[in-house]
Amino acid sequence: MKTFQSTTIAIIAATCMLIAMMLSCTNAQRLSTQFGHLMSSQALIKQINLDPQSTFKAQLYPRFEWGHVPSATVSDRMCVQSSAKFQERLSTQYILECDTRDFGCNGGYLNTEFEFELKRGIPTEKCVPYSAVNGTLANCPSKCVNGEPLVLYKTKAVQNLTGEHDMQQAILQGGSIMTELDMYQDFLYYSSGVYQHSANLRQPIAKFVVRIIGWGVENGVKYWIVPNIWGKTWGMQGYIWIRRGNNESNIEKDAFAFQVY
Repeated sequence: MKTFQSTTIAIIAATCMLIAMMLSCTNAQRLSTQFGHLMSSQALIKQINLDPQSTFKAQLYPRFEWGHVPSATVSDRMCVQSSAKFQERLSTQYILECDTRDFGCNGGYLNTEFEFELKRGIPTEKCVPYSAVNGTLANCPSKCVNGEPLVLYKTKAVQNLTGEHDMQQAILQGGSIMTELDMYQDFLYYSSGVYQHSANLRQPIAKFVVRIIGWGVENGVKYWIVPNIWGKTWGMQGYIWIRRGNNESNIEKDAFAFQVY
């Protein structure tokens, strides 16, 4: 199994105690400040090497990604855009239980989920912890599990991104981004290397929401770094490298970045 070595060219924008990567968002903020205006200098960007360490919580129910990925992405960007003053993870559970325009454990739509974050907001994971591992949801909570009042964090805007350059720029300037890709059958069995779906697979089996936290190059092949939600036993300890620059699986067609401050 491949691991992230010092030779891997990776730009990781922030994580702040999130599921995917335990890189301090102070470092990510510094990268954004130093390199965010130098996107045209590919040689300079390739000098950046980070050695992240991951800590995943396996997501056992199949359609939670529509709630988890936005909450993790917003948490990430709040950390970066607050210069590490915000160090919390936002609650996936609250989205699943309280976003009544979507379908909880059975999936949801990104546009209504975005509206939920813009208008209502999300509490922290400490306030409403994740508990839906068996696909069972409770009623929308009116207070934190410890009895304290809910404090809801809202986003200000959602920026649509199209293409490799826009996506890289957004990651450097503000933290991780999210996108919806076409999932093909061979995605399920990915184990290592740069993923590109088999040409024999003409139709995707589903749409799937993912978070992009950085990028790299291996043997001349560019890739995106994506933490999946299926735990560390899947892929490369929970990560997949998806080919970059050719809109593999429509990953570069419709990506999104949250403005949080």
